Amino acid sequence: MIFDEMSEGVCAIDTQGKIQFYNKKMGTLDLREPQAVKGKRIFEAWPNITEETSTLFTSLRLAKSLSQREVHFTNTGKAITTVARTIPLKVDGKNIGAVQISSDITEKKHLTEMIRQLQTQGETVPTNQNEDKRKKINNHTRFQFQDIVCSSREMRKTIEHSYRAARSSSNVLITGETGTGKELFAQSIHNESKRRDKPFIAQNCAALPENLLESLLFGTTAGSFTGAVDREGLFEQAQRGTLLLDEINSMSLNLQAKLLRALQEKKIQRLGSSRVIDVDVQIIATINEEPLKAIEEKRLREDLFYRLGVVHISIPPLRQRKEDILVLIDHFIQKHTKKLGVHVKGMDPDIQKFFLDYQWPGNVRQLEHAIEGCLNLIYDEEIITFEHLPPTFRDKMLELLAEPISPSPEGFSYVPQWEGTLAEQLEKIEVLLIEKALQEANGNITKAGGKLGISRQNLNYKLKKYQISF
Repeated sequence: MIFDEMSEGVCAIDTQGKIQFYNKKMGTLDLREPQAVKGKRIFEAWPNITEETSTLFTSLRLAKSLSQREVHFTNTGKAITTVARTIPLKVDGKNIGAVQISSDITEKKHLTEMIRQLQTQGETVPTNQNEDKRKKINNHTRFQFQDIVCSSREMRKTIEHSYRAARSSSNVLITGETGTGKELFAQSIHNESKRRDKPFIAQNCAALPENLLESLLFGTTAGSFTGAVDREGLFEQAQRGTLLLDEINSMSLNLQAKLLRALQEKKIQRLGSSRVIDVDVQIIATINEEPLKAIEEKRLREDLFYRLGVVHISIPPLRQRKEDILVLIDHFIQKHTKKLGVHVKGMDPDIQKFFLDYQWPGNVRQLEHAIEGCLNLIYDEEIITFEHLPPTFRDKMLELLAEPISPSPEGFSYVPQWEGTLAEQLEKIEVLLIEKALQEANGNITKAGGKLGISRQNLNYKLKKYQISF
């Protein structure tokens, strides 16, 4: 019970690789139910792990502690960053197993990146007029329309509509699923508008309780409630600029009514004050669901929707614009290889096809996290392969390959027929080469992989892909 209440994940194995202990936090980090893995060998719980790739087995074999940083992904594409320490366990000088302790540092990483971003804002001074438009100084933005990577007709049309929206100061409502890039569009509209030299202030409405969000939006007056001080709200801070209200459907209906009044009258009052303040702010609101559904289920006021949706921009999910996936993959590879100091040219065709067929519930954000996770596992390889995929993606890919295929031709003799594409013909030859290597290695996967010049893990993947049993 004590270990289950810890904020660190703990997993322990014996010398045979059987999981002897696995607490709740580790289950949260690995996306596994503790009861489903306890008592199993590591290779049964995680079929893609080998003795060479398992940190627990490596620590046990070398009898020394290991430290590593990993990135996991939830089913919605959220990245979870962990720092793990793996320690061999000894009793009376005899190895009895190994334990891994993992700490979730996702929030710490996010805060560190936020602080670094805030520290660097406003430090770059343009050297000429051409850079002046590209590098916005002190308006709290990072993106422009040039930063939107796409090739699909749907996204080009969405960008064109957004360009037009930037010509006026009308309120804008941006709808789209989580991870589609709503804030990227909001910042781009601001930077293309006449307000580009004024502040851009963003606030997530789901991040704060109602009373705190209200005081943050409208400001406070000393004495309005215990501990209150004279402080301007976000409306005043964004004067003559843009205020982004993210996830507006998470704001209470009571506060939505007060926001509607401020938008209609273009005036606000600080909490506890009778003084009326004129405001000139363009509102850009975002919502991660269909507005009419939110109205029907009482999460969004209908009159506020009409006030905000003077200009309505809808960003299509990634699964509806698959032409963008390949260009986004190339973009993210180029972006993160520079940061990580690796040299990757592309992706294995099988992985590329899987990415094209995948539904991407977390959209572009999930795709970027997946690419970054793959590149973190690269050493000196130049191609992203199955071995580099995060565990959740490997499992999903193997599930998709579980359907049986037609049996391979007997023996190694194969005469190409004019049936099927070149890729299909090459797959048949690959199956025959794998079967021949297994036969010569008497079924030993490690030796067969050595003959073929591929790793044991990669060979296991191909065995499942082609439904080869030996």
